[in-house]
Amino acid sequence: MQFMGLFNSSWTTKQTRHRQMVYQIATALLNDGCTEVLADLPGFRKPDIRNHTPGSVSDFPDIVARKEGLLLFDIQADDSLEDPSTYLRWKQFSGYARKLGALFCIVVPQGSLQQTEQLLRKWEIDAEILQV
Repeated sequence: MQFMGLFNSSWTTKQTRHRQMVYQIATALLNDGCTEVLADLPGFRKPDIRNHTPGSVSDFPDIVARKEGLLLFDIQADDSLEDPSTYLRWKQFSGYARKLGALFCIVVPQGSLQQTEQLLRKWEIDAEILQV
């Protein structure tokens, strides 16, 4: 896979890994037949689902895709699962998904499935979990 133009030399390793995962998943969704894939990456249109909640952490999901329905993706490339900003993002995107009749998907690294399931139950958030 080619990642030209996707990286900035001032980014941390964590930011670069996150961006790589977003690119790989967005590309996989296109290859899997999604009719529309939006991502904040060169070569993709930026997601247009906006967050208007005061004190919000993120304006849009990492990826918004359409196949048989609308899919919202939040990509977790590091160990920030229990960070307060993660809770806020997941709560917001889960609410968007419910409101739009979409599926909210959280993508986590291998080995994070059990912790993510526990957090979703604790925070009462409805989402599908995908491990990569």
